[in-house]
Amino acid sequence: MPDWSYGTILRPILFRLPPERARDLTLRAIGGLGRLPGGAAVIDLLGHMAPPEALQTTAFDRSLPSPVGLAAEIDPEGTATRALSRFGFGFIEVGPVASGGPAGRTEIDPAAGEIAYGLPVRTVDPEVLKARLGRPLAYRTAVVVRLGHASPTPDDAAIERERAIEMLAPVAAAFTLETRDDVIAGSWSMPGWEAHLDRVLAAARRAGRGLLVAIPPDADGVRACDLAQRAMARGAQGVAILGGVQIDGRLVLGTRTREMTLALVRDVRATVGPQPTVVASGGVIEPLDALALLDSGASLVALDSGLVLYGPGLPKRVNDALAFRRRRPDMRDERAGLGAWVWALLLGLGLIVAGALAWSVAATTAVLPYEESFVGLSRAEMAAIDDRLPAFMAHDRTALAAGMVSVGYIYGALAWFAVRRGERWAAHALTASAVVGFASFFLFLGYRYFDPLHACVSLLLLPFLVLFVRRPLPPPDPSRANLRSDRRWRLGLWGQLAFVAIGVGLTLGGAIICILGTTTVFVPSDLEFLRISRSALDQADPELVPLIAHDRAGLGGLLFAEGIGVLLISLWGFREGARWLWWTYLIAGLVGFAGALGVHQTIGYLDPLHLAPAYVGLMLFAAGLSLSFAYLWAPASS
Repeated sequence: MPDWSYGTILRPILFRLPPERARDLTLRAIGGLGRLPGGAAVIDLLGHMAPPEALQTTAFDRSLPSPVGLAAEIDPEGTATRALSRFGFGFIEVGPVASGGPAGRTEIDPAAGEIAYGLPVRTVDPEVLKARLGRPLAYRTAVVVRLGHASPTPDDAAIERERAIEMLAPVAAAFTLETRDDVIAGSWSMPGWEAHLDRVLAAARRAGRGLLVAIPPDADGVRACDLAQRAMARGAQGVAILGGVQIDGRLVLGTRTREMTLALVRDVRATVGPQPTVVASGGVIEPLDALALLDSGASLVALDSGLVLYGPGLPKRVNDALAFRRRRPDMRDERAGLGAWVWALLLGLGLIVAGALAWSVAATTAVLPYEESFVGLSRAEMAAIDDRLPAFMAHDRTALAAGMVSVGYIYGALAWFAVRRGERWAAHALTASAVVGFASFFLFLGYRYFDPLHACVSLLLLPFLVLFVRRPLPPPDPSRANLRSDRRWRLGLWGQLAFVAIGVGLTLGGAIICILGTTTVFVPSDLEFLRISRSALDQADPELVPLIAHDRAGLGGLLFAEGIGVLLISLWGFREGARWLWWTYLIAGLVGFAGALGVHQTIGYLDPLHLAPAYVGLMLFAAGLSLSFAYLWAPASS
């Protein structure tokens, strides 16, 4: 459920459902996907959200992959924790753990940027939670358990929390201790709370786990700092400022909590000093909010309502913003020399040259001498069998040549603008596309025709791919990241969706043409254009169909490779201010569509059904360029 699908299609649908139903449906779907064989790979493919190595941080007495976490309000029962750990979180909080009754009604106000949970909030039994958290999470993501209580007295609540700690310590990295409904509310005295805290801290120490005291952002500043100071003096590991604000019997999370949280973080940090862990959650709807919390003194930041209101890509966007902020200024020197990007660039240039040569052949002779020798017919004799046959062959070859030039430009752009900067996603995208493209050469086996020119080009270009894969990438020099969930970003999601759709369409279309090229070869509209049957072609010369089939299979393989390239750069490389990506879409798309549609116009092959996918793709192309322009061309100062 990446942002380009959530923010454009799924969010409006989900927000029409009752909030509880929408949340349960979403968490069950994500959690179910995470448990399926290969489900984790699907999540990684769609989001590529693993935190950059530079973001590793230490908290809860362990190394976390990122300082960005998820607050307990999103998935309190741990329904989708395993899948959510692949979203780029360094830690995931679950709970509150308590034996509670039915939860209150949830309301969402997208215009205000708020989610209101009716009281009491949803809780989870520790036994249920332990069963769900039995397997380790991705990327060493830590689980933090929020400790609630149903018992009204400090002593009984201590027993409840001691049991939860003992039971959940094997699956939890740390615990957060709620204070809103007891000492903050004034229902427990300070001495009673301190005695309760001592018992809970002792249980956490026996379990070898840290404990943080959770203070709501609407707590009185003086009282909050006093609680924090007392907790640290007794051995607490830190303070967590989270949980929303209580208004009219509801717990409200969202933009209303932002300034409260910022102020409380500054006060608490000044009180406890620089060493203890301070977790902050409140009003993070865009990466800029998370950076503000970290700048105000938070060690870790936890997302809550922003994930629901603005999309599951928010943790990745925050991680990217942090990585860009922490980038090293000396990357230029380390990129010098014949690095992997050079071989990728040469591969792209080689494809452009080969494609241009193939285009010139398709536009002139169409049939090469060794092909005439293979079928035992000259071009004129082929035309005598069917006067449209040479033009039909030229139409496949022109589309193939245009695709080669288009793919070559994509590879060259990836090499220069992304691989050269150490962007791992770009290396993975280029490798996946190129491997498919080279593998498609062997589709000639389907119809027993070996093309020596195709083989020669493949052998000349293959070393560039091998050298690219074998050469190490330079240290990452992160690209600029998006900071705001503004209109430009929202329009960009629609543009990204258009290019993802083009990538999927090219991939599926290429796969279908590959299958046709090794089986039936022709679709009905092909034979209508040729005005001849498949059997008549076989009778005229049994080698004609294999010759045509190898062109079809080659075109299918090329489109398959291009589709994977377009899809992966659209999924992984769509970044604010990436003008090079917009130009890549424009130039590669113009070349591809000009070759595919232009040759059909030239030879008069204008069947509407046959051309429908190309025209749909052209409309998506125009829409994608238009909708993504402001986002991909955003000035550096924005």
